[in-house]
Amino acid sequence: MNRNLIGAALILSLSLAACSASTPPVVTPVPVVDPVPVPQADFNFTLTPAVVNVQVNGAAELSATLQGSGGFAGAVTLTLLNPPVGISAAAVTVPAGATTAKLDLKASSASIAGDDTLTFAADAGTLHKTVQVKINVAAAPVPVGQAALTLVATPESLKLKAGQPTSLTVKVTRSNVTGPVTLHLGNLPINVTAADVVIPDGQDSAQMTLTQSSKSPAGSSTIQLQASSDAVKTSLNIPLTVESAGSLPTAPTVSATSPASNA
Repeated sequence: MNRNLIGAALILSLSLAACSASTPPVVTPVPVVDPVPVPQADFNFTLTPAVVNVQVNGAAELSATLQGSGGFAGAVTLTLLNPPVGISAAAVTVPAGATTAKLDLKASSASIAGDDTLTFAADAGTLHKTVQVKINVAAAPVPVGQAALTLVATPESLKLKAGQPTSLTVKVTRSNVTGPVTLHLGNLPINVTAADVVIPDGQDSAQMTLTQSSKSPAGSSTIQLQASSDAVKTSLNIPLTVESAGSLPTAPTVSATSPASNA
C-alpha cells in the first residue's frame, strides 16, 4: 500500500513538472516613456508704427517690442539694413531681460520724397529675425522765394505686366522756375526702359511710358522720377512691381512735393 502511494505521488510530481516546463512565463512589458522635449530659446520682435511718416531733414521714432520664448533671455541688437538714400538709424542693443527699445530714424537733406520699405534686423547669437515697415518721406517746406519743382505722379505705384507697357502721368508745379523741365526715370530694373520727356515752358504735365525690351524678371523695386530745369532739380520715389501675368489695377493719385536743390 505504501508503495502504491509513493508511486502515485511520484507520477503526480512528474506530471506537474512537465506542465510547468511547457508553459512559458508571463512577461509584463515595461512602458516606454517619451522624453519630455526641451523648449528652444527663441524670440520675435515687432515695430510700431507700421508706416513711418518723416519729412526731409526731419526725424521719427520707432518702438520695438521683443517677445521671448523657451526661456530666451539674451541681448538683442537691432539694425537698419540697406536703407534708402538719406535714411539712417543708429543700431540699438536691447539688454538681456528687457523687452522694449526706441529707434531714432533720420531723413537727411539727401533723402527723396515718396514711399519706400525699410528692413530692420534683430540679432542675438545665432538667432536672426527681420521685420519690414513702410516709410513715407515728405518734402520739406519750400522757403518763400526759393526756386523749386513739385511733382505729382499718377498712379502712386506702378505695376508692369511682362510684355505690356504701362504709363505714368506726371504733373510739375514750378515755384520761381521758368523754362522747360526734363523728366527722367532712374533705377529701372533690367530690361525695363522709359524715354525722357520734356515738359515745355507754359505746360505742367506729361505722360511717360515704361516698356520692356525683353522679358523682365518678376519682382518689386523702387524707381526714381527725376525732374530738372536749368535752375533746380528734384526727385520722387515710385514703387514698381513687375508681374508675369494678371491685369494691372488702377492706383489712386498721390501728391508729393520734393525739395529742390541747386543744379
